[in-house]
Amino acid sequence: MITHVSFSQKLTKTVKDSIATVIKEMIKNDQKHRLQIMFGELDSTKVDSLNNLPMEIKMKWLVKVNKGEIGIDKSAKDSLRVLQKKLDVLNEVQFIQLIKTHGFPSKKVIKSKNAGVLLIHITEERHFKKYQYLFEQELKKGNLPPSEYASWYDRCLLTMGKKKLYGEYVREYPCVENIELTNIERKKIGLKKLKTNNCR
Repeated sequence: MITHVSFSQKLTKTVKDSIATVIKEMIKNDQKHRLQIMFGELDSTKVDSLNNLPMEIKMKWLVKVNKGEIGIDKSAKDSLRVLQKKLDVLNEVQFIQLIKTHGFPSKKVIKSKNAGVLLIHITEERHFKKYQYLFEQELKKGNLPPSEYASWYDRCLLTMGKKKLYGEYVREYPCVENIELTNIERKKIGLKKLKTNNCR
């Protein structure tokens, strides 16, 4: 089993608050142009208002966008996708640098789950090859919670067309290749055993 030796306690409140602010801005950038495309609206203030509507009203709006009754044209959507890709690359670089400097900013450190959300956005095969060692070290140090590491690992495997190893991504349906092997691997990183292999 991995022994966790956390150094997150060494961070001052000022540094933790600063990290939380940076992560919050990254989350905003992560959804900025995606929300504009989704709501078919370029005005950021209006997008924020639409996003805060009750779910029933919001869904009616989204149905109209999907039917093409309201929204933006294809060229605008294409331009927004290009802009979002640039923000995604900047987010990735900033997020990884932050981890290398201060350790993984877990909920325990910054009182927010936002870092876990960002982690799930870097799950392509190239990300897996590039960051697996870094995240494994953060797990060993106790900075990256086992459930978040396992969820990221599983999501990467799915992206590569493989079955989950830990059964942690979409926990309600822990579909894995071999539950015995899964439970051995889960124990190594400090997760409880899976009782069922719930493939749909």
